[in-house]
Amino acid sequence: MTNDQMDLSHVSEKFHEIVHLPNEHRAGFINNHRWIAYPTAKRVIDELNALVSYPRQTRMPSMLIIGKPNNGKSSILEKFEELNPPSDENSAEDDLIIPVMKVEASRADAKFLYIEILSKLWAPFLPTQTLAVLRYQAVNIMRDKKLKVLMIDEFHSLISGTRAQQQEVLREIRYLSNTLHLSIVGAGTSSAVNVTKHDAQYTSRFTTIELPTWSLNQDYLRLLLSFEQGLPLRKPSNLATPEKAKAILSKSEGVLGNIHAIIKRSAIEAIRSGSESITMEIINKQPWQILRGN
Repeated sequence: MTNDQMDLSHVSEKFHEIVHLPNEHRAGFINNHRWIAYPTAKRVIDELNALVSYPRQTRMPSMLIIGKPNNGKSSILEKFEELNPPSDENSAEDDLIIPVMKVEASRADAKFLYIEILSKLWAPFLPTQTLAVLRYQAVNIMRDKKLKVLMIDEFHSLISGTRAQQQEVLREIRYLSNTLHLSIVGAGTSSAVNVTKHDAQYTSRFTTIELPTWSLNQDYLRLLLSFEQGLPLRKPSNLATPEKAKAILSKSEGVLGNIHAIIKRSAIEAIRSGSESITMEIINKQPWQILRGN
């Protein structure tokens, strides 16, 4: 069958050219990160957009996004950051406006939080500087950049330290929010709720949105269809059929990142084997034990 005769109705039209590339190029394309929109993610993005447009005031609304590891939290933050890129004022680097910024919290350490912020802003600093100096520098730069939303990934890591360390980090976060009129968005596992629950001031500021694991429903079947339309395979895989949909859901335990990993690995195997379609045999080969807990 020639390229012109090939039925590619199972692939999104924008990827038709990819289907005709050599195997190694198609495998590389599959491994590239791509955003898949789904109802819960769209809702969270809408909530985040509302924070950007919210009138600036001392007590800003904030948000916690919680869910199992590898269930799409970081991808949502990254997508939101991408949707709100820095804007260039007067064509000068110093005039860049940064409305949204994502940093990662790996431990309950106030000084480390400011180091993460300054690193993300490409600001020169000395790690040996005091907390006060780092705070002063970070606050001034964030004010100049007119930051509106500070997103802190791995927010649950803030409970890893002592009670005193936790309180110090929370005080700094509240200080940033109050001083700069920032909305804070934390993303982490369900234990992230424990970061704020001991202080009524934090609990009242944070709205919690949970990213549930997937179940066998229409949203899940539409998700599988979206994934399949992005795969440069030369034959349809029909991932939404009952047998395949149930097998993928069982292996992934309903975790989005695992679902995506199973489909990517299966698609690459379909290319390498020459089947050009994700079969039940290929799905059953996938080592779900490796994917768990990622």
